[in-house]
Amino acid sequence: MKAIALPNQLKIIVHQAKGLKSAYLGFSLKVGSRLENSNHTGLAHILEHTMYLGTDKHPNYDTYLEELCAQNNAYTSEDLTHYYVKFFPEHLTKISDLEFDLRLN
Repeated sequence: MKAIALPNQLKIIVHQAKGLKSAYLGFSLKVGSRLENSNHTGLAHILEHTMYLGTDKHPNYDTYLEELCAQNNAYTSEDLTHYYVKFFPEHLTKISDLEFDLRLN
């Protein structure tokens, strides 16, 4: 597993399981429900879901993943929001392009 921490606190995880024909690309942000106040709860979780709405470059996020036979999911905790995609290693360039476009826009 390879993890890269960027200066903006974004942590990127890339992992290819030995013996399996799948890869994992994950993004962790140090943002969770602990940072919310009592008047605005659930915002971290809502933002988690808005990351899948797409971008100008990739407007159909879910359709694109389906075409690549990839699976995605995310979770939000008190201290963290984590997004990840499982996919076939030969699609690493396409998945990386898609995910970095979502995270950096």
